[in-house]
Amino acid sequence: MRYVKIKAIMKSKKSILFFEFSILFTAILMGITGCSTKDKKADSDSDLTLRAQSEKRFKEIEWTDPIEKDRLTQNISETPKISKTIKLTPVIFLCGDYAKNIEPVYPNLDGFGSLDTSGIPDEIKLSVTSFSENLCTLSANDELMMAGSVYELALFERDLKNEWKKVFLEDFPSAPEDKKTKEGESKDKEAQKEGEDQEPLEPEKPKFVFDSYIIGNGFEQNSLYELPVRFNCSKGFVDVMLYYYRESVNWKINQIKILRMEGKHE
Repeated sequence: MRYVKIKAIMKSKKSILFFEFSILFTAILMGITGCSTKDKKADSDSDLTLRAQSEKRFKEIEWTDPIEKDRLTQNISETPKISKTIKLTPVIFLCGDYAKNIEPVYPNLDGFGSLDTSGIPDEIKLSVTSFSENLCTLSANDELMMAGSVYELALFERDLKNEWKKVFLEDFPSAPEDKKTKEGESKDKEAQKEGEDQEPLEPEKPKFVFDSYIIGNGFEQNSLYELPVRFNCSKGFVDVMLYYYRESVNWKINQIKILRMEGKHE
């Protein structure tokens, strides 16, 4: 009898523990569910807020009309003035009437500028060409200079000689002396006196200090015209700016300035 009572008491305790555990589990589950619901609601409210802000911003923006909206869908494989049997290439376009409306594209040198010389006056073109060819052989033409600016040639040559060795690591090349010409002239005079028929000696060929030159795009303002020229040699290049000034009706060189000297060092 006593054993039965003890068994009944233990069974009741187990029931009470199970009931308490069930209540605790239910409370925890409801708490988790409640938090999850709140988080989802907060996320939903946040999404609605961001969406509303995005839509509001989108409506406030003033959108422009698309440029060439049919560009991607347009058929450019043929043109009305060219036969469909001819394959379109850049050369075909240049040979047609389209080339008349195409603006030329000129090359550009880094640190020097554009090589567009189409706008340079013809008088300045002749002058800068003469100056450049003379400089390549270390000769000068005073007629290209303004009356009071002839000394600029001497100053320019002095600056060029002073910087030459620093940049190109060699002595400045000297102008060739025309000794053979002088000897030929003296011998011609002696031959005329003695009645001898002797051919004059050919003059020595000029020594080229610069191999080539490039004329850049000029800039005109009032009576002043600035024109850059790059002189190339085996050791590097020299960038020179020529300042032209309109003297009466003619353009004359008023100033010569060295802009840049750069050597090719191995």
